[in-house]
Amino acid sequence: MALVPGGPSFGASELAEAIGASPSYMAKLLQKLVHAGLVTSRRGAGGGFSLARPATAITLDQIIFAVSDAPADVPLLPSCATCRLADVCPITEAVRRAEESMEAQFRTLTVDVLAQLLRGPDGHTERMLRDA
Repeated sequence: MALVPGGPSFGASELAEAIGASPSYMAKLLQKLVHAGLVTSRRGAGGGFSLARPATAITLDQIIFAVSDAPADVPLLPSCATCRLADVCPITEAVRRAEESMEAQFRTLTVDVLAQLLRGPDGHTERMLRDA
């Protein structure tokens, strides 16, 4: 959707085909995105799904938490808090820092930036999606 800003709405089947997912799975994801206010849906002729806000205003962490069944305060990486060796384990601090860094990146990485990354050097996105 972000690859065609201001473009048409897309059907769940069309989006599923573009990324190689099943249409039913894509429909479930899209409904979660609609519920989170990230995507809008319209029924009928010319209907489909489109971004609810500009791609520059939707971040990766918003998408992850919208489609995830976990609450927003659940860490993205496994927690060392439940490990009985956490106090002496040399990777506990590294995991904590990695999680903080990843979450910070996800809070600032927007759909617009992701769409730009999908575009090839020649600006063609259809080929990039088809060849993926």
